[in-house]
Amino acid sequence: MKPFSILKTILLTWLILELATFILLLATLGLGLTLLIGFATTAAGFILLGKSSKSTLEALQSSQGRGLTFALHAPSRILAAILLILPGFLSDIVGLALFIPQVGRLASGKIGTHFSKTEPEFVDLDASEWRRAEDSSRTPTKLIDRR
Repeated sequence: MKPFSILKTILLTWLILELATFILLLATLGLGLTLLIGFATTAAGFILLGKSSKSTLEALQSSQGRGLTFALHAPSRILAAILLILPGFLSDIVGLALFIPQVGRLASGKIGTHFSKTEPEFVDLDASEWRRAEDSSRTPTKLIDRR
């Protein structure tokens, strides 16, 4: 199956689920309350998008690198706000779920790994992969790979 057809199938399925959710809420709550909830979540999404974007930019500008950790957690909040803005109650449910700290951290970890190529803070070596340098020489010791 081609990637484009997979994406098309996912979007069509999402659209059908959104429509079914809307019809269910319409039958349960009525037109007025359903539209009110829809407009309220859209307004909340715009407010949260503004706050999330602003706090991300401030953290990056003020901390010279320390804000990068915060910025990698920001995509889940920004995505949540965008999902709240989009019409549809299923996207609102997913957007609200991203504001739960555990769900947001999980999503940020998944999103952040796709956009950040960071080097590990340490390298874990076996005892056979390194040796202690002489204290008097103070020169780096290179290990020759004997594989």
